[in-house]
Amino acid sequence: MHAEDYVRHDGLGLAALVHRREVSATELLDTALARIEALNPALNAVVRRRDAAARTEAARIDAEASLAPFAGVPFLVKDLLATLAGEPTSQDQKSVV
Repeated sequence: MHAEDYVRHDGLGLAALVHRREVSATELLDTALARIEALNPALNAVVRRRDAAARTEAARIDAEASLAPFAGVPFLVKDLLATLAGEPTSQDQKSVV
């Protein structure tokens, strides 16, 4: 998938492409990672990457016959109150009210 096609879709549109098998989760991930490579040096928005784990997850999604609604759609997790199982966070859990 080309970046121009990727940015024309929101999350629902990308999910629909994956569900219709018009694009694979791996293709979406490759496009998202390429966008990070291109834009992050100026933005400095992505400070921790998990490319290998994401590739494993995308391959699993590509192999599944039944997909969850947003399966295969890449997303970022901002290290505020959101957490991702098994991933480190800088949030001090004791300060959460």
